Parts: sequence; C-alpha cells; structure tokens
Amino acid sequence: MEYAARPSTITLRALSSGISKNYRTLKPKAYENTTLAQIVAQVAGHLKLKVVGTIKPIPIKRVTQYQERDVEFLSRLAREYHHSFKIVGEQLVFTHKDELGQSNPVAVLDEQDVISLRLRDRIKDTAKAVEIKGFDANGKQVIKQRKNASKRRQSIQQSAEASGDTLRIVTRGETQEQIDARTDAALAEQNDDQQAGNITLWGNPKLVAGNTILLRNLGVFSGKYLIKSTRHSLNRFSGYQTEIEVRMLEFIPDDLITLGMEATYANP
Repeated sequence: MEYAARPSTITLRALSSGISKNYRTLKPKAYENTTLAQIVAQVAGHLKLKVVGTIKPIPIKRVTQYQERDVEFLSRLAREYHHSFKIVGEQLVFTHKDELGQSNPVAVLDEQDVISLRLRDRIKDTAKAVEIKGFDANGKQVIKQRKNASKRRQSIQQSAEASGDTLRIVTRGETQEQIDARTDAALAEQNDDQQAGNITLWGNPKLVAGNTILLRNLGVFSGKYLIKSTRHSLNRFSGYQTEIEVRMLEFIPDDLITLGMEATYANP
C-alpha cells in the first residue's frame, strides 16, 4: 500500500499468486523422461494446488529448473510450449493458448460505448512463416517444423497482410512434439498482436484478463478480442473506469462497407 498527499491518493499493489505459500522459493531440480502435463502436476502437488486447464501431450526427455522459483519455471515452460499459466486462489491454471478465447464475449461494444479507443494493424515485425530446427541427441537426427501464418481476415483482400519475413530458429528439442509446440509459440509471439489496441470505458468488473469482448461497427477492426490485461481505477472526478489491452482473435465483418471489401484492397 502507498499513500500520497495533495491530492490524497492510496495505491494498492498485489501479487496475483499471493505470498502465503512458498511459490517464490528458489529451487534446483531436473525432470527426465516425462511430459509437460506431468511436470505441471508435480509442481502443483508440491504447492498443494489443483491443476486446471487443457495441457498438450508433449513428451520431454529432460528439462532443468535452474535455481528458479516455481512460478518462474512454469512461466518459462508456458512460453516455450505455447501455453498460458497463472495461479488463482487454490488453482494452478495451465492451458494451451488455443483454448483461450473460446468463451462467449462478456460485452459487446462499439464507439458509442467507450471513452477512448486506439486500435492498430501492423505489418512491421510480423512473419509469414516460422522454421524451427532441433537435434535429437539420442536418435542422432535433426527434427524440424515449418508453420505458415494464417490470414486473419479471410473474407477481404488486402494489399499486404504481413511482412514477407520467415523467422528461422535453431533450438534444443528432443521430440517432434516439442519442436511443434515451439513453432506455435514462436509464430504466436511474432504475430498475435498484429491487430491489437487499448480501450478505456466506464467501469465494468466483467472486463478481466482472459475474458473476451466483441467490437462492432468498426470496419476491418470489428471482431472478437481477447482481453490481455485490465486496469480498474476509481477517481472522485472521473468515477469508475476500466482500461483494457486487447488483441484480435477473429475478424467478424458486420457492416455494409466491410462486407463490400471482399473484391477490393483494404489496408487500414
């Protein structure tokens, strides 16, 4: 808690995983001949938490927790294998990122419903494809995978949808499943925020990270969005406001102008 005067403000900061358990104790540990799900279950059991979420069946021959806190170790695994991780109460949520955004939107918004809105569609630093190579030391063979970026706005033509760059990565990885997961993670890291932005609106407690919203009547920016982060603020002058950071999950044309773009070139 922080107090400041003139004007008088109280700022509360919190850790999502709390401080009552030893989530942040530095630990060295090696895991061998196991799977991603088994590692998550083992860490959750040690922390006395219940695992929630859909974890892909990814075999892992060896991974080491290098004097890392449990939350740091699981966060690293989540990034490497295209999963999402957080601790909520007595639950350890670890789920494949493809499962995010499957829920129904908690709000439907257009320009009239917001205080301010800023959306962007970038081409710079995106990738048209990702190529990853790893080496299986036991089998003495190279394992590789290539994945092309999918077009988000399938129903309209654009003069340019992404850069022409191919991201090439050489990494460790003993199984094809590991390389496949790392390919998904690398492409998502490069392209997921291609259509994204920030919205400020009157306070809504339903707008929390992980939920989805629907934006309407916004042309090429209409569609379903995932809430990445949320900031709720209460001010004596402006009242209760919510600021959200979002990224597009699905483009949904919903106005005559956008629907008429199928035969034209539309780059916002």
